[in-house]
This record gives sequence, structure tokens and C-alpha cells, in this order.
Amino acid sequence: MNNRIGNTSNYRITEAAGRYFLYDISERGPKHKRPLPLNRTGYDIAQLWLEDNTEEAIIKKLSSQYDMNPSEIGKDVKAFFADLHLLGY
Repeated sequence: MNNRIGNTSNYRITEAAGRYFLYDISERGPKHKRPLPLNRTGYDIAQLWLEDNTEEAIIKKLSSQYDMNPSEIGKDVKAFFADLHLLGY
């Protein structure tokens, strides 16, 4: 589980009106993906992903940050990346 998760170089997080969004900076024009709104956990996962952490490292860091069992945080992390994949990110 030490592999990097996808290519992060095209993605950024932005804040607008107190909300966070993940967007793909490589896409332009009318057919671009809409920015993906992030809740607090999604923001934390995305931020660690954009810092080039592995899935294992993200789970370890978040389980410590939230004082939660790694298997529980792992479910959220896996669901986040599954959703990104389904949405074409």
C-alpha cells in the first residue's frame, strides 16, 4: 500500500464562501469537470493527497489527528478515492 494515488499535479483546493472545492486545473472550456465540494474530512484527505502522501500515510496521519481507529478512517479514505474515480477525477 505504499504506492502514490494518481497524479496530483493537475489538482488544487480552493476556498470560496467558506467552503472548500477540489478542481482540475488542466481542464478548460465548457466540458470541464465542475469543482468538487469537500467536507472537512474530504478537505483533510485531499490536502494530504496533494502533498503526495500514500494512502497508508493519509490513513495514519488522519487516525492520529482525529484520534480514531485506522480501520475506520481507512474506510473514509478508500470511499473518498473511490468517489473521485467514479466522478472522473
